[in-house]
Amino acid sequence: DVLCAGNPKTYEFLENVFTEIAELFPSRYIHIGGDECPKTRWKACPKCQEMIRKHGIKGDSEHSAETKLQGDVVNYVEQVLREKGREIIGWDEILEGDISENAIIHSWRGTEGGIAAAKKHRKAIMSPHYNLYLDYNQGEDISKEPLSIGEYISVRKVYEYEHVPDELTEEEAKYIIGPQGNLWTEYIETPAHVEYM
Repeated sequence: DVLCAGNPKTYEFLENVFTEIAELFPSRYIHIGGDECPKTRWKACPKCQEMIRKHGIKGDSEHSAETKLQGDVVNYVEQVLREKGREIIGWDEILEGDISENAIIHSWRGTEGGIAAAKKHRKAIMSPHYNLYLDYNQGEDISKEPLSIGEYISVRKVYEYEHVPDELTEEEAKYIIGPQGNLWTEYIETPAHVEYM
C-alpha cells in the first residue's frame, strides 16, 4: 500500500518521522527510499487527484501525473531534511518526478539512473542490481547455495564492476560518488550467512 499524497496528515507524519530520524542519526545523508511506490490508489483517490489539480501537475509521454506527484512528496521530505542540514538519497525512481537538484540518486535498476543524474550534474551512487546486489547467489548450482532471492552474481562480476560508465564525460563522471554493494537480509537469518554473502 502507499501513503495518501493528498492528505495533509501524510505530510505531518513524514515531517515527524524524518525529524526523529535526523535526531537519532547524525549522518549528513539520509536515504529516503522512494522506489517501487504503487500509484494505482493515487489514480483513484479524490484527495490525490485534488492535490494534482491544486499543484498544476501534468503527466507527459514518459510519466503520469501520479508519478510526478511522488516528486512533490520527495521534495517535501528533501526540504524538511535540508532545513536540518541533511542531504537526501533516493532510489533512481525519484528521477521520474520533478525533484530538487540537491537529491542524490541511488541507481539500482541498472546504470541508467546514475547516468541520467550525472548528465544533469546531480550526484549519484551506483548499485546496479545485476552487479552489486550481494544477496544474490554466488554459485551457479543453487542446491549448494543458502536460501536467497534467487539470481546469480559471481564474485568476479562484483569485483570487475566499474562504477563510472564510459558514456559519461570527464566532467559528468565527477558526479558519480561511488559504488555500493547492497545486502538485503529477508532471506538471511544468521551472522555467518551475512559473512558468506
